[in-house]
Parts: sequence; structure tokens; C-alpha cells
Amino acid sequence: MIKLMTCDLHDYVETACMYSYQIQVQLKSGQTLTGLPVTTVIEQQQEFLLLESGNTGTDVKPEKITAYKILLIELKSMTVLTKNARFTHIDF
Repeated sequence: MIKLMTCDLHDYVETACMYSYQIQVQLKSGQTLTGLPVTTVIEQQQEFLLLESGNTGTDVKPEKITAYKILLIELKSMTVLTKNARFTHIDF
């Protein structure tokens, strides 16, 4: 059985990607990750958030960036660290 995130919560993830907000996500496992959300992808009937963490400024060297592929249904919360964002925190 496929578990999906509700559309209204999914919209927050897409908004964070679209505006390149710096975010901090907490996973259901308790792990916390900070970075820039890039996009969502579907693989084998599961949806993931691609998150890049590390030096994400204009002088980026690829070896300084860590990429994470996070299963959307594993998200517990997302906090936006970017000032003047359209939202600041969401619990999933």
C-alpha cells in the first residue's frame, strides 16, 4: 500500500522548492537536516524531497555539498529559515 502526503501539506514542500527557501526538516526518526530544497521526485511509487546541504553560495565547489533524498512521508516538520517567507513552520 502506497502512503501519500496530503495535497495541502505537499503544497508547502513545493513552495519551499519553488522559492529556494533555506529550510530545516525534522524527520520522524528524530534526525534534523538543514539545506535548500531542490525538487521532489517519484521513484518506485514513492515521493522524495531532494535537499542540498552545505556551502550553497555562489562560490560553490561540488565537493562541499551533501545531497539528501528524503521520503516525504518521513517528514515530521519543516521550518523555513529564510526571512520574509510565505510561511515559517509546518508539522506534517
